[in-house]
Parts: sequence; structure tokens; C-alpha cells
Amino acid sequence: MNIFKRLKNYLIDDSVSIQDRQYVLTACIGLASIAAAVIGGIVIGENLQSLLLALGGGIVFGVFTWICFKKGRLDVSAIVIAAILVIAFEPFNFFTSGGIHGGAPLWYAFTIVYIGIVLQGRTRIIFIVLEIISVVFAYGASIIKPDIVISHDEETAFADSFLSLIIVSMLLCVMIYFQTWLLARESERSKAQAIEIAKINKAQNRFFSNISHEIRTPISTIIGLNEMILREKGISREVADDSVNIRAASTMLLSLINDILDMSKIESGSMKIIPFEYEMEKLLQDVDAMIRAKAEDKGLKFVMDVDPALPSELRGDEVRIKQVLINLLNNAVKYTREGSVTFKAWPETLSEGRVRITYEVTDTGMGIREESMPHLFDAFARMDAEKNKYIEGTGLGLSIVRQLTELMDGEITVESTYGEGSTFKVSFVQEVVDDSSIREFVSGRVSENVELPGYHQKFEAPDASILIVDDNKVNLLVESKLLRDTKVQVKTAISGADCLELTAQEHFDVIFMDHMMPGMDGIECLHALRNQTDGKNQDTPVIILTANAGTENRTMYEQAGFDGYLLKPVHGAELEEALMGALPEALVLIS
Repeated sequence: MNIFKRLKNYLIDDSVSIQDRQYVLTACIGLASIAAAVIGGIVIGENLQSLLLALGGGIVFGVFTWICFKKGRLDVSAIVIAAILVIAFEPFNFFTSGGIHGGAPLWYAFTIVYIGIVLQGRTRIIFIVLEIISVVFAYGASIIKPDIVISHDEETAFADSFLSLIIVSMLLCVMIYFQTWLLARESERSKAQAIEIAKINKAQNRFFSNISHEIRTPISTIIGLNEMILREKGISREVADDSVNIRAASTMLLSLINDILDMSKIESGSMKIIPFEYEMEKLLQDVDAMIRAKAEDKGLKFVMDVDPALPSELRGDEVRIKQVLINLLNNAVKYTREGSVTFKAWPETLSEGRVRITYEVTDTGMGIREESMPHLFDAFARMDAEKNKYIEGTGLGLSIVRQLTELMDGEITVESTYGEGSTFKVSFVQEVVDDSSIREFVSGRVSENVELPGYHQKFEAPDASILIVDDNKVNLLVESKLLRDTKVQVKTAISGADCLELTAQEHFDVIFMDHMMPGMDGIECLHALRNQTDGKNQDTPVIILTANAGTENRTMYEQAGFDGYLLKPVHGAELEEALMGALPEALVLIS
């Protein structure tokens, strides 16, 4: 009983391969069938040669299978047993047990099914061919030389055929039933795994979203207060340069957070490409500002070679295109110790209203080994890890580049000579909004002979009253300061309850609302505000101001009923633009 229990546990053990379990089951029922065949042969008066063959074959089969099982080499056992069946047992059994007038043809059929189940790949094909050859040989030889077949009398032939039919049929039924049971079990496991993977992906997305939110909050403070420093009149050149570098570093950190969040979205299939109208010159300026300081800090020459024929305004996913370019340039700077990094951009007109923009990033870095090329775009891959162990990075950049490029139906290629450098080329087809050419692009950070860019508010609205709701006091301070020059009257609320108390007493022209707040979050506060029967702001425009990035979050806020969406860290210009669009025109004085 213990043997049967162990056999059952082995057959249902999902850690064992289906092939091994199928072979063990086949071996067990095969041995039982041989035993039944020997007993049945004795009863029906089968000839001695056939009985000895069956008995000897069963003993060899059982002993050899047990040895291979103990050594963990059932694959070898399956091949050897198949060879014995095809080359020796089946032909000998055919000629000693009546040929076509006995049970041998049924055992040929069983052997073919056995080979199909327990063997795999080329081995399976080879043995099926050998089995067919064995059948042709046996049948052909029995026709050409009938006297080599030990014939049965009619009664024995009938009994042998009947017994073989019963044994082989039962054998095949058990094998097919077990195979079907295994497939059903694997199907159930696959479904359970799919559900578990979906749960893991959901938890992972939630984790990365929370991480993104928590890190964006302090970055928002850094970028906002840094912007206020750059707005100050009369600041020194050194302070201006330091502030520009702080802005670049903050943006780089934000880019890293975006990479982690985006990889999670790409893996879960929730990444969306959203086309907007954008200015080509602004995109190039942002790229230049984010990379130049980093390149020059390493002593590298950074060259921006931009074709003036580029259209000035396009339609596409500017954020994702910029992300691709920044990742490629960051990678080039990271792996270049000396020399230069060159960025080129040029257009190719495809048809009226469509253009292919190609961007090229060339460096004089270490290059890429030929054998590393197939793994270049794998997530977390680091080429020449030993040589570059002191180079920081997550290994996500190029993987995200490739996947974002594919999502935008773009193309990316790479050419590299190990020890000399690499060239990455990426292109995107974009819609042309304004085909007038950009002006000649001048790159470079704030320098001694360039005037500091002066800040000037877009509008003034001294009679407008707005409310900013956020559970972070520093965020309230930063956002209030960013709107200071518009002269709007700003009030703040530290929670949803505080907001509802103020909106019940006073009318506001616009409300900026954070989402992730303790007690009552932004969405709950919005719904309470709209249903505040004694309130004065049921129809006031409410703009979500949140650190929750992502297309799915933006859609969620639109469905919740918000009148606008701003993502932290928010720049002063974006905040002013959103406010100007939400305020009544009568209150807005254009500066």
C-alpha cells in the first residue's frame, strides 16, 4: 500500500515534469500489462519463446527503469526502452506469436503511442520512423517467407488477439486519461498563476505609484523654491548657474522616478501614448538643459547639431519622445570617459502634414561588444559589468527606450565599435502643426555673456480669489509663492475638512486640490464640495494638483469630475496657465 501511495504522490507532484510523470505511469501500467500478458499467454497456451520473451522483457524493463529513476535519468530510460521495443521486442514478438494472426499488430500500435507520449523532439521523430521501418520489415518478411513466423492454431490466434486487444485498449485508456488529467491540472494552475500575476502586477503598480508620489512631493518643493530663486532680480551669475544646475539635477531625479514607474506600466500593459501639440525648439532646449551640465561636469564636449529645417510645431507624445532622448543621452554621458557626446536632429518630409524626425546620439565612449548587442535593450542589463562597476544606474534606460519607441511606432538602431564609441539613431513619424522652420538653435547653459532670462507673469488678477488644498505645508508655501506675482488672493487649506469649512463661508473663483490627503482625499472632498448644499462653491472650477503620474490617473480624475489636471512638480508657467484658463475672463488682466 505504501508503494501505491508513493506512486500517487509522485504522479500528482507538480514539481516533477509532465514527461517524467507520464513515463513513470506508462512504465507501471506497462509492467502490469506484461504480467497480464504472461499469465494470459500461459492460460491460452502461447508458445514458450513468446512467454520467455515477454517475461524477460518485463524484468529488464522494470529493473532498468528503477535504476534510471533512482539516478534521476528517466529520459535515458525512455530512449533505451523505446529502442529495445522497436529494434528487438516488437519484431521478435511478431515472428514468435503468430504474426498478423495474433496480438503483435496491436502491440505495434501501442509502441507508436508510447513513443509519441514519452519521447520528445527529434528523438520522437527518429523512433517513429524506426518503428514504421520495423513494421514494414515484419510484414514484408512474413509475406516473402511465411515459414519464419511461428503460427498459432485458430483458437490460440483468436485468444491472443482478444487478450492483446483488451490489454492494449486498457493501457491506452489509462495513458490518455492521465494525459488529459495532467493537461486539465496544468490549465487550472495556469489560470491560478495568471490571477496571481495580475495581483502581483496590481500591487507592483500601486507600490511604484506610491513611491513616485512620495518622491515627487519633495522634488516639487525643490523645483518650486529653486524657480523662485531664478525669478529674483539682481541675483549673481554664480547663484543663477547653481540654480540652473539644481533644476537640471532635480529633473534628472524626476526622470529616474518616471523610468521606474514607466517600466512597471509597460510590463503590465497599461502604458498609453498620448499625442499633444508641442514646440520643437522647447523640446530641444529642455534636452540641452538636462544634459549639458552633466556632460561638462565630466569634462566632455556636448554638441547639439540641429537642422534649422525642423518644423516649429508638431503633434505627438512630447513627454515620451523627450524621455527616449534623455535616456539615450544619459547613457552616452555615463559610458563616455573622455571626448564628446553629439546630438543631431533632422527632418524627412513624408507627405503633406507628416514628417519623420530622426535623432542621433553619438559618443566616443567604450562602445559595445558584438556579443552584448542581443542583450543591449534587456531590462537591468549592464554591459561589461566588471569594467563599469563604478558607473551608477538602474539598467532600465535602454529597455524603456526600446519599448517606448515601439509603442510610438518608431524605429531605433545602434552601431558600435568596441573601444571607440556608439551611435544610437531613433526616428518618429509626427504630424506637422506648423511647418515653419525653427530658428537657428543656440545651446549652452547660463554664461557670462548671456543675459539671465527674466521672469514675467502671464497675467494679473488682483480681484480673483483662489483656494489651494494640500496636506503638505511646504507645498502650500511653494504654490502660493509661484502665484505671488499674479496678485491673486490666495487662501490655503491643510485638509479636506478645512477646505469644506472655508467653502461654506466664502466663494472662490478657482480651487486647486491635492489628491492623497489623510482622512478625506481629494476626490472625496470634490464630491462633498459639489453636494455642499449650504456651500458657496458648488460650481467653482476645481483643478487636481497631484503627484500621481500616469494616463490612467489622469483619466480617473477626469471621470471624478475635476476641471483640470496638473502634475507635481508643477512649474510656475504651468500653474499660471491653468489658473488663467479657469478664471472668469473679466478678472484676468493680461500683462
